[in-house]
Amino acid sequence: MIRYIKEILFPAKKPTTLGLKFAFTCGGKNFYHFEDELHYPVERALSATDIYAELEAKMSREYLIALFDELEGYLNSGKLTSAVQTLLFAKDRLTHVTHLGLMYKLASVLYIGEDEDPNRYSLSEGEAKIAFWKKHKGVKDFFLSLPIGELLPSFASSEMNLESYTQAQMESLGREESYQALTKGMYSTVGEKGRVNTLLSVLEKELQSLKSITIQ
Repeated sequence: MIRYIKEILFPAKKPTTLGLKFAFTCGGKNFYHFEDELHYPVERALSATDIYAELEAKMSREYLIALFDELEGYLNSGKLTSAVQTLLFAKDRLTHVTHLGLMYKLASVLYIGEDEDPNRYSLSEGEAKIAFWKKHKGVKDFFLSLPIGELLPSFASSEMNLESYTQAQMESLGREESYQALTKGMYSTVGEKGRVNTLLSVLEKELQSLKSITIQ
């Protein structure tokens, strides 16, 4: 997808909604995708490109912004040990097989509901779609029911146990969240505590998202 961004931005012909192909059914609703990557409208293509970059790092943009803000606070306060530990938690994410939350986010861009406008994508609609998928289908059945392997070869080729991976990711996030909650008391000013609260909020959101996943 990324290597085709120039062609997507400057297509030889106007992107069309023709070419949508049935992908899967979930909760009685049909979902579709463009069989040819170059047919994805610009708005969806750019959103997908951003998420691919997040998936490669196993970190969302929201997490990275909060991480850098907190590191800045630690360094300005001379708390080098805390800065190093925070970086180690971030580095550990690079060893994760993937990021299930971001995989759902990518799917919400690439798989289009029967009542959606293929030319538009909004984060709020994407989050609502993800909640719908989680409600009606377990993560294993969901990702095995759609051709996401064509988009994420590393996931398709991996024989990882989704239940074990989800649990391991939750434990990793839990350790990071516990550390940030513990170090919150080290700050003395409202501004410093605010930085930690922001990262804590992001971590809590990621944990809550994982806890909402049902393995089937």
